[in-house]
Amino acid sequence: MNRNGRITLVIGLVAVVLMAFRLSWNALSDVARAIGADPTAALLYPIVIDGLMALALVATLVLTGPDRKFALRVLAAYTIASLLLNYVHGLVPALPARRSSGAD
Repeated sequence: MNRNGRITLVIGLVAVVLMAFRLSWNALSDVARAIGADPTAALLYPIVIDGLMALALVATLVLTGPDRKFALRVLAAYTIASLLLNYVHGLVPALPARRSSGAD
């Protein structure tokens, strides 16, 4: 693949990762608050889950051999974790952190 093709691929990949991260942010933060995380931890929780997933994706693209296989396993594990947490978030109509304090 030529240089322009690689640059386009990387830009596209970064754009998709950023969109996925944004879509997942609220769900992961809500889940963190629902399990009792303080505001700082709830802020960092999505960064850890989806950030490690993004790092594993980059590692998968640049590593070879056994290191690449390890990066693929990490990518799969964090992808599954993110999807499951987003799924659980969707199952619960109103997590404790999202309930309004006023009368509805």
